[in-house]
Amino acid sequence: MGTGPKLGDPHFEAWDEEDSMIMAWLWNSMILEISDTCMFLATAKDIWNAIQQTYSKARDAAQVYEVKVKNVAAKQGDKTVTEYANQLKSLWQELDHYRVIKTKCPEDAAILKDFIEQDRVYDFLVGLNPEFDQVRIQILGKQEVSCFNEVVALIRREESRRCLMLNPQNTDSSAMVAGSGNNSATNMERVLVSGNGRSSQPKTQNRDYKDNLWCTYLQQNGATPQEIGSLNQEEVERMRSLICNLDKPAGTGSLAYSGKFPFSIGLNVSDITFANSWVIDSGATGHMTHSPNIFSTYFSCSSNRKIATADGSLTTVAGIGDVKISPSLILKNVLHVPRLTMNLISIQKLTQDLHCNVVFYHSHCVFQDEDSGRMIGHARERDGLYYLKAPSQSNITKGKSSHSFVSEDFSFNKEKVWLHHRRLGHPSFRVIKILFPSLFKGLDVEHFHCEVCELAKHKRVSFPISNKRSFIPFYLIHSDIWGPSPIPNITGAKWFVSFIDDCTRVTWIFLLKHKFDVSTVLPNFCSMIKTQFGVNIKRFRSDNAKDYFNQVLTPYFQREGIIHESSCVNTPQQNGVAERKNGHLLNSTRSFMFQKNVPKSFWGEAVLTTAHLINRLPSRILGFKSPMDILSTFYPNLHTTNNLVPRIFGCVAFVHVHNQNRGKLDPRALKCVFLGYSSTQKGKKTGVPESVQVQDFNPNSENEVTISNPSLQSKSHVNNDDQDLPIVVRKGIRECTNQPLYPLTHFLSFKKFSPSHRAFLVSLNTISIPTTVSEALTDEKWKQAMNVEMEALEKNKTWELVKLPTGKKPVGCKWVYTVKYRADGSIERYKARLVAKGYAQTYGIDYQETFAPVAKMNTVRVLLSLTANYNWDLQQFDVKNAFLHGELEEEIYMEVPPGYDNNLAAHIVCKLKKALYGLKQSPRAWFGRFARVIITMGYRQSQGDHMLFIKHSSSRRLTALLVYVDDIIVTGNDDKERQVLNQCLAKEFEIKALGRLKYFLKYVTDLLKETGKTACKPASTPIDPNLRLEEAENDATVDKEMYQRLVGRLIYLSHTRLDIAYVVAYRVLQYLKGTPGKGILFKRNGGLVLEAYTDADYAGSTIDRRSTSGYCTFLGGNLVTWMSKKQNVVARSSAEAEFQAMAQGVCELLWLNIVLEDLKIEWDGPMRLYCDNKSAISIAHNPVQHDRTKHIEIDRHFIKEKLDNGWICTPYVSTHGQLADILTKGLSSSVFQSFVSKLGMVNTYSPA
Repeated sequence: MGTGPKLGDPHFEAWDEEDSMIMAWLWNSMILEISDTCMFLATAKDIWNAIQQTYSKARDAAQVYEVKVKNVAAKQGDKTVTEYANQLKSLWQELDHYRVIKTKCPEDAAILKDFIEQDRVYDFLVGLNPEFDQVRIQILGKQEVSCFNEVVALIRREESRRCLMLNPQNTDSSAMVAGSGNNSATNMERVLVSGNGRSSQPKTQNRDYKDNLWCTYLQQNGATPQEIGSLNQEEVERMRSLICNLDKPAGTGSLAYSGKFPFSIGLNVSDITFANSWVIDSGATGHMTHSPNIFSTYFSCSSNRKIATADGSLTTVAGIGDVKISPSLILKNVLHVPRLTMNLISIQKLTQDLHCNVVFYHSHCVFQDEDSGRMIGHARERDGLYYLKAPSQSNITKGKSSHSFVSEDFSFNKEKVWLHHRRLGHPSFRVIKILFPSLFKGLDVEHFHCEVCELAKHKRVSFPISNKRSFIPFYLIHSDIWGPSPIPNITGAKWFVSFIDDCTRVTWIFLLKHKFDVSTVLPNFCSMIKTQFGVNIKRFRSDNAKDYFNQVLTPYFQREGIIHESSCVNTPQQNGVAERKNGHLLNSTRSFMFQKNVPKSFWGEAVLTTAHLINRLPSRILGFKSPMDILSTFYPNLHTTNNLVPRIFGCVAFVHVHNQNRGKLDPRALKCVFLGYSSTQKGKKTGVPESVQVQDFNPNSENEVTISNPSLQSKSHVNNDDQDLPIVVRKGIRECTNQPLYPLTHFLSFKKFSPSHRAFLVSLNTISIPTTVSEALTDEKWKQAMNVEMEALEKNKTWELVKLPTGKKPVGCKWVYTVKYRADGSIERYKARLVAKGYAQTYGIDYQETFAPVAKMNTVRVLLSLTANYNWDLQQFDVKNAFLHGELEEEIYMEVPPGYDNNLAAHIVCKLKKALYGLKQSPRAWFGRFARVIITMGYRQSQGDHMLFIKHSSSRRLTALLVYVDDIIVTGNDDKERQVLNQCLAKEFEIKALGRLKYFLKYVTDLLKETGKTACKPASTPIDPNLRLEEAENDATVDKEMYQRLVGRLIYLSHTRLDIAYVVAYRVLQYLKGTPGKGILFKRNGGLVLEAYTDADYAGSTIDRRSTSGYCTFLGGNLVTWMSKKQNVVARSSAEAEFQAMAQGVCELLWLNIVLEDLKIEWDGPMRLYCDNKSAISIAHNPVQHDRTKHIEIDRHFIKEKLDNGWICTPYVSTHGQLADILTKGLSSSVFQSFVSKLGMVNTYSPA
């Protein structure tokens, strides 16, 4: 595909025709999404180069690695030598495609080829089964190793020799041939024969079968099995010789046996009811029947067409054809085998030909169409086999079937139907069926198609109504050109072009003097979108107007990568969004002009005003939100309004005349007409009617507005007519009753975030979450999410439907709904999850043990601090349906999911086979499997936190993986290992990369909304410094349930908010109102130091006089752990209370030491333990034992040992620098804010 001849060359026309044909081949060979991107490329070479650059995987290191892994893991196993060799050849060919090796000369290429050939011979020999060891030794013992093909030939000959010696019969496929035996039907079972013709029973048992072989044909002619088996040796040898001389069979079948076997067949031909039935067979390679009378089409076969049974005997195939069991169940290529006694349906061939699914139940099986799910067949179980009832033999005449298309009665009825159709003037066949119902017995109306009716009555198919919109703005732009107007606008324009965003439905209107001006306006519009919103338009949809297809716009679309979609010829409905928008614009434009008798020359200003207002009015398509409101959710900084009060189009407006433009006695205002709003200035557009009189505008009908300065003023004077209205109407609602004194917006700002993260935060509360199943089923999006979840559960085989056993009690289940967002704030998907009500399980019956794979939040913060200090990359992954990967050991029954139990019988429940969200043992089952997979990859669990998995490479690089239920955090400095980890996890589990971690304040705002504190007055501290906690008397007005829920949510919030760790008072909500976005900032501080601050509030509790201990630890200057807890015993002195706090701080430092040693992270110097009590420090260093220290002897020895080992040091810190004070008592506002700042907490949402 080189460069072709130029235009004007004699060969150009022929080349252009061939090039166009190749381009068509390339387009037709691609999927639609790829071909659309190449539709406007000039030549086939351009298309080929573009696709090669985008999708070629040559020199792809990841692909080379994957193929190498498969090559190393390839073993022969149960495959034949040919299959094993072909597998390796396929891998090597793929490897050669991805890895291109260039040599400098032909000699080097030949040497490299021989080296690769020998290397691959060794790979092939390594994977062979041990039974070929002798041949392998012979090959390797040669002086020169043979080429690959010769080695494969040697191994194949050895394989053939072994097969011949062990089992002389070998066929390629199998079928089941049924016959009668001596056993009764109730004691018979089906015989399954493997594809290679060997019985599944041991060889010792197969020897006994030789005496039990008998011939179906001789038995049908009156011979008994004893007579059949009494053949002399000469007859047996003659028969064996005859069989050996026959042609190779086309298929195989299992042999029917009689006598006492370890197993028996399951067909009873003595049962007259099922004599003409079809047996559903999973082992047959094709459909087979013994009856020639049921074929609808039939072709004879040559005499050498045979099928082979399991013992090697052959049966002749007399013919082949189609059998129609029902209008929806037609068997193709059915073999006519006269010696069969039953009809067989091959499941494999049935599902392949009819594209259907076969579902087996204990009493029956059904055939369902894959696309529609409609049942096309039904078979019942009898004596261990499934029978499909065939047409009654009474309806079959000699040589013909009542179910075939050659039926004389059906043919006669068809002719009568067509005759009445022509006589009565071609009415619909449904009308004829009403008039002559007897003619349609066995016939379907849908099978009649009249060409004359198509020509005479043909109508266009109705266009489906679609409310689908793009998920992100400017992904698709609709456009249409309106005009020409019979009267030009005052600017000379006769046309206007509209651009509508598919996602937000925001509309832009541009007036055009000439229709071809769209070639200039469209590129300018795209440039404006890119500059103002930072995105490129992906698709552009219009009709087939030639102004969109010219020498300017077509190259522009190709250059910018914009896909131009156009409607079909004479099909404006496909551009319906733009067409309907133009209709809406013109309807409102006419209304504006009619109400004030505005001259038609102002139609352009009326259209622009209409577009301005429509963009700000609610729309039903947008959920009764305005287009600008939808756009502002994606771009919060967008100014959607200029604060100008709407005015009536065409009303009188008085515009102020400035001093420099008037004399002392000239009018101070100019009487004008209001003509809309400016898009670039904060003002209104007005016009001076010079060619028409003012009364033509009907100014006295509604003299609404007087504008003294349109560029500054945005409020109107009150009309005198309003003075007669009630004062309530004239004054309206006072602002003090409409707005809170302390709105939440005064304490929130998104200015510090990127536009994408800002859009993500704004969109979190835009979707309402259903609380009941009935509510969710009314919305198609939630209904689809529930269906997706059910499909995932069925694909995973999570349960099976059974009848509830006696004495068993099922657990309930419920649906939980949520919305998943993308990073830019757009909705990714609606998610519904089925959760079992595990709280109803009983210990010892439904579960034995529980386990929650939840990482310590302290470990999470340690990894965050290390990530900030070492500049590691921190990624988050989510395991989709994680709990469904675990296997259950207990027997658990669950109720049928709500919304899917309508068509099931009573007492039908789900017997769980896999773990499900909500079960008490689900986390244990999931984590058990996950841990096994991770450990086999070379990771080990940390001793400090078993949810932390660590791996060190040979180059001393680190990869850390932390598990929090089904969320995974991965960090470290080994980028290659992280890529391998992602690939391995993707193979074992269905994971989803969530990108970098995000933090948002939705939890705090939801907490304020739930407690009704969104408008409360904020507080500077979470607790009054003078408040002492004590027991309160029972108060009936306190909602205990709400208070307990509030405490639980505050405890969860304290994982990131140390400033509320000590607080239990209700005042904390007022503090959160003022600081909703405060959190810990992890940053690089230079050096990695372990520090801890410990403090105690001596006898602070007025109830039992116990002290409160508190400590906080820093790693690399970042706060990682803290605790505020009441001591277990009463301290007899402040030194004792402080000493107990020191012991707890030392324990926390030792835990950090364990985690860092597992990570092999080194820190600077000994661990520092800061304390503001000199007596406690002296007790730690003083080895003298006396009465003052006897009761804390264990803690003293514990701390003294760590001091002597040099692990810790205890420097003194003054009370003003004791950061742990915030965890033991209430502080004043100034001290509290100072400590919070020193702890590294910042308010990321602060407006300042």
